Amino acid sequence: MADSIQTTNETSEDTKTIITVLLLIFLFPVGFIVMWFWPKWKTWVKLLISFPLLLILLVFIGLLMAGFFVAFNPSQAFKKGQCTTQCGGVKDLVCINDCMGTTSNSTTGVLGKYPAEVRTSFIESCAKTSGQQKYCECTYNYIEKNLSLEEFSKGASNPNSGEFGKVVQEAITSCAKTVK
Repeated sequence: MADSIQTTNETSEDTKTIITVLLLIFLFPVGFIVMWFWPKWKTWVKLLISFPLLLILLVFIGLLMAGFFVAFNPSQAFKKGQCTTQCGGVKDLVCINDCMGTTSNSTTGVLGKYPAEVRTSFIESCAKTSGQQKYCECTYNYIEKNLSLEEFSKGASNPNSGEFGKVVQEAITSCAKTVK
C-alpha cells in the first residue's frame, strides 16, 4: 500500500504556467525572467510574449530620453557654462546673454549686437549733442538690448513712435541715474 502512493516534490507544468502568467501580469519584471527559465514553454511562445513587451519598453525609454533632451537641452546648458566661465561668473547676466545670443524681451526681430557702424554713429552723434560719452554708451547699450535692429531703424526715422519712443525714454531715465 505504501508503494502505490508516490509523492513528488516537482511542480507540474500547469502550476508553473499559472504562476508564470500571474507573475507576468502582476510583477512583470520577475514574471518576464521566470517565463524564460522556469516553465518549459516553446521558444516561439516566449518570443511572441517578449517582442511586444520589449518594443513597448524601448518606446517608453525613447520617450523619456526625448523628454530629457527637450527639457534640459544639454548643448544649450554646455554653451551657457562656457559663457558663464568666459564672462567671469553668473553675476554678469548681460555678458552671458550676449554670449549665448539671447537678450531682452522684444517681440519682433532679432536682438543682440548691432553692426559696429551703427554703434559708432549713434555714440558719436549723441556725444556731440550731449558731451557725455559714457551716458551715450549707456543709452546705446540699453536700446541695443531692448530693440531689434529692425525696430531701431524704423524708430530712428520717427523717434517718438511706439516701442522705440518708450525704450528711448527708459534708456534716458535709466542712464541718467547711472551716469552722473
